[in-house]
Amino acid sequence: MSGFSRTCLVRLKPDTTSSPARPTFIRTQLSGNSRFDRYVRGERTQLTLDEQNGLRLFRGRGMCTVCHGGPTFTDEQLHNTGVAWSPGPLPASGGHFLDEVIDFYDRGGRANPCLDRDLQPLGLSAADKRALVSFLTTLSGEAASDTR
Repeated sequence: MSGFSRTCLVRLKPDTTSSPARPTFIRTQLSGNSRFDRYVRGERTQLTLDEQNGLRLFRGRGMCTVCHGGPTFTDEQLHNTGVAWSPGPLPASGGHFLDEVIDFYDRGGRANPCLDRDLQPLGLSAADKRALVSFLTTLSGEAASDTR
C-alpha cells in the first residue's frame, strides 16, 4: 500500500456516512472511444497542442501517473491525500471541478500525519493547470453499453 505506514493503517476507520458500494460503483463507470482513446490508437489529430501539453504534464512533472497510471488510470491502491469521501453523487465532470482538483494537488494535498509521501507541492503555472484541465476533458467518452 503505497504511501501508508503501519501506524496510519491501524488508525484508518471506515467512513460510516458513505456507502461501501461506492468504490464498486465507481469501477463500473466505463467509457470508451474518447478523444484520448483515439489519440492512443494513433489518431494524433485528436488532441490539440494544449491537450498534448497537459498529457505531458500528467505523465511528467504533474506526477499524476504515480497513482493514475495504466489503461484504467488507477493503481488500485489507497492513497491518503487529506480528502475524506462524502456521501452523495460525484461532482459532474467539467472545468470548474477539475480546476479545484488540480489546485488541491498543486498544493500537495491536505497536510495530515498520514499524507501519502508521493504528494508534494508541484508549483504549476496557470498555463500548466489549463493544459491539465484540457487534457483531462479528453478522457470522457461514450458510456459503456449495458450488456444485461
